[in-house]
Amino acid sequence: MIHLGNGALAALSYGFSSIIITVSNKYVLSVYNFNFPCLITLSHMIACTTISYVLKAAGIIQFADWNFRVASKILPVAILNVINIAVSMAALERVNIPMFTALRRLTVLFVMIFQWKLNGIVPSKQIALSVALMVIGAIIGGAGDLTFDVAGYCWVLLNNALTAGYLSWIKKVEKAANLDDKSNSVFGTVFYNSVLAIPMLCLGAFFSGELMALPTFPHLHDLSFWVCSVSCTTC
Repeated sequence: MIHLGNGALAALSYGFSSIIITVSNKYVLSVYNFNFPCLITLSHMIACTTISYVLKAAGIIQFADWNFRVASKILPVAILNVINIAVSMAALERVNIPMFTALRRLTVLFVMIFQWKLNGIVPSKQIALSVALMVIGAIIGGAGDLTFDVAGYCWVLLNNALTAGYLSWIKKVEKAANLDDKSNSVFGTVFYNSVLAIPMLCLGAFFSGELMALPTFPHLHDLSFWVCSVSCTTC
């Protein structure tokens, strides 16, 4: 019998969830034409908030109680996170899943650049070589992509840049807000991000007309649509 350590189990869980959420979102956006990015993202944030609170109440995870001082420090990063998710939805709608996955791997290149520019961290030769190979692989993949979409590729690259900016910025914010303390762990950041995003996404859904258009969505009562929606929301 093979025994997996916590790190391997976490990696497998993340990989599985990432695949499910990407495929489910693509299916909902492309097959059902559910062009409601604010509502899709809102469902993610409500699920994250609810699950985090339930797990905390059950004693499975831990993070500090709500604090408005911490929330004010997290707010700018939460806004960036919402924009990043919205851009990700736009990219996924236009790019096929294999190319989306390949191009998203270039996020590490943007992270490396941000870390160099913002924190003065110079990557080792081994890391630089690995990133260079990823870039070459993405270029080769893009050259052979029969569904090549310039706008879609630009959305994915913007998604990568926003993700790198978020990852570089959140570390500083976590330290300033004491969210890097072991008693808070990563779940504190997830919780604050989710709670702060909910009102922003509600306003976005209202002003974009998504809330008014939702009742007329033709697949609203299809069971298969809801199965895909719940899958991408809870993973």
